[in-house]
Amino acid sequence: MPVRGDFNVLKFETYEEYLRSFTRIEEYRYLGNKRIINALVKLGYRTNATIYEEEEFYAVKKNLLDLINPKSIITTLFSCYLKGKDPALVALAEREERNMQKKLPLFSFKCGSAVASIHRVI
Repeated sequence: MPVRGDFNVLKFETYEEYLRSFTRIEEYRYLGNKRIINALVKLGYRTNATIYEEEEFYAVKKNLLDLINPKSIITTLFSCYLKGKDPALVALAEREERNMQKKLPLFSFKCGSAVASIHRVI
């Protein structure tokens, strides 16, 4: 697998679209058979780029998506060590995992009847 990655792979949803990007209309006119055209594309006809097989295409695409959108693995949350009864610490402990995944505002303050939130700027 490539370390840096071939980010052109991310432009395509399916392997068929990927192969179709290397073909021209003239090839369909003269050859007419999609299987033959795909076989020529896989051999590297008219391109110097690396042509992936179907399994490689999906593996490279998955690896690149994992590089772009890493999933944070939280092994130990500090909230599991909380022993106190302080309402602010308890509220933060309940939200710790969602805060780490950036799925929740960072702080929420209750001021009488109004609620103010401070959102993390990304």
